[in-house]
Parts: sequence; C-alpha cells; structure tokens
Amino acid sequence: MKRGLLGVSVLLAALSANVGRASDLPAAGEVHRSTMPLLGKPVPLPPGDWIVLGQGYGPVSGPSPGSYGAIGGVMLAQQRDGIVEAVILAHSNVLPVEAGWGPAGDCRNIGALYATGVRTRARNVACAYVVITPTSGATLAQLPAWAAGRAEAMRRGWQLPGAMAVAGVRAGDRRDVVDVRYAWAAEAAPARDGRTDIHRASTGPAAPLRLRARVLAPWVVRTMTEIENRIEDPLAPMADLPWPGAITRASEAPAGTSRWQRRLGQAVSNRAIQASLAAAVGFVVTGNPYTAGAIAAWHSLADGVGGHIVEFGWEWEGARPAMDFVADATLPAG
Repeated sequence: MKRGLLGVSVLLAALSANVGRASDLPAAGEVHRSTMPLLGKPVPLPPGDWIVLGQGYGPVSGPSPGSYGAIGGVMLAQQRDGIVEAVILAHSNVLPVEAGWGPAGDCRNIGALYATGVRTRARNVACAYVVITPTSGATLAQLPAWAAGRAEAMRRGWQLPGAMAVAGVRAGDRRDVVDVRYAWAAEAAPARDGRTDIHRASTGPAAPLRLRARVLAPWVVRTMTEIENRIEDPLAPMADLPWPGAITRASEAPAGTSRWQRRLGQAVSNRAIQASLAAAVGFVVTGNPYTAGAIAAWHSLADGVGGHIVEFGWEWEGARPAMDFVADATLPAG
C-alpha cells in the first residue's frame, strides 16, 4: 500500500513539474536559434542568434475567449554594434480554451502595407499583416513583454530604432493561439519613391542589407503557413524560416511522413476498421454475410455523409471580433 502511494506521489510530482515547465516563459538572456518553445508551442525564428530581452504577462483586450489564464509574451532581439536591428514579440495563452480565438486588430488595419484578411475555419483563425510603426508608439508599448525588453536593451546600452516594419502573424485553433510580430528597423519616413526601406539584420560579419518593406508580404504569408502547420501537427517536420527577401532554392522534402500522408493513412485505416467491425457485428447478429456487408456499407456511407455535414457546420462561421494582447502590471512578469 505504501509503495502504491509512493508511486502515485512520484507520478503527480512529475506531472506537476512538466506542467510547470510548459507554463514557464523563456528567461531573459537565453539565446534561441531556429525555434523557440513558448508555453508548449514552437515559434519559428529567422536565421541567427536571438537573445531574450524581456518577458511578461497580460490579458486579452476585447471579448474574452473563455478561461485562458493569461497571455504570456517574450521579446527577443538581434543587435549589431549596440544597435538593435531586429525584434521578435511572441505571445501565446497559458491555458487552452474551448471556443477559439479572434484575430489581431492589425489584421483588419486599413492602413496596413499588406494584410491577408482573416480566415476562420472550424474555430481556427489565421491572418497576417505588415505595418510600419514607431517604437515610441502605443502599438508596441502595450504588448506584455515590450516594457521589460526595452528596459533590458537600455541597461545593455543597446539603441532601438525610431521605427520598425512589423510582419505580424496570428494563428490558432479552438484551444491555443500563437501571435508573433517579427520587426525590423525601418526608415522613419518613406523613401522618395513612396516605398519604405527596412534594414535587415546581419548574422555574420557582413553589413546589414537594405530592403524594400514589400519583401515582407510574401515572407509573412510563408511564416503564417509554417506556424499554422506547427499548431495543427506539432510532430510534422519543421522548416526553418528564411530571411525576408532571401532567394531560396528548392530543396528536398524533409525526411519522414508528411502531414497529408499521415492524414490519408489515418482516414483509410479508420474507415477500414469501422467497416470491419460493423460487418463483424452484423454477421454475429444476423448470421448472413450479405446482410452484414450491407450493414457495413450503410454505416460507412452514413458516417461519411454525417462527417461532411459536421465539417460544413463547423466552417459556417461569421466574423469574429478582434482580440489584442496588452500588458497588465498586476500580473507577475518573469
């Protein structure tokens, strides 16, 4: 009896430890490459070393999606000679919800340089946008980790740019959401031809590159798809994000089974198992193999039609109100 109680205690302690680790934010000073885990969700990163400058928690500004605990935020940066060239502000929810999430307010910003529009399906949401914003404005200042990250940058003697080009992504399913703003130093005023330049950070000894902000449009669409794939299937092969404006050559498909191959295999296996069980039960009840086959065929047909009706019902959604994430000084940071 004592051994049983000891085993249960050890199991509960292990589960508690795992939950604690999953709910922790990356600590200031950590360096991440390629991917950063955030509250149990993987966040893809552009190339190079990204150092965590600050972290914080905050609430949803707008209609509540339910009991989500809090929104955790992290600020990462890349710098060169004391000048911050790139910033990432990543956010996610601590607790899962049941009714899904709304889009970011900037996804419907009519003044955005680029926006994909908001896509909702079966309680999933996805949208992306590109905006130019001053670092001293409220757009960035209201985010959970911005104040802590900016203070840490000042402590290190790093200078933030006056304006940043923000490539934002919001993607989530009915339970969890990932909101990431990838930002690069931008000209405070548009160039003479009316097109704003951004200064892409450098990962090596070469000087940073100057690019048109329009290169962020195709890049943010690709990034949105990558984040969606990681939320939908965390076990799928992960692709590294390229630099904005980078010309990438076609490469071989990642090793392992793709997400669609696994889905097809699961669907075929599920249908075969269900049909076999229905035929077996029908034969036991009726003793007639033809009747059993007819029952199995009817079951497969009804199940398929019913499944499509349910999917159609899930996809029949109206527009959702925006849900932005803001800092809350009453919530613990760090």
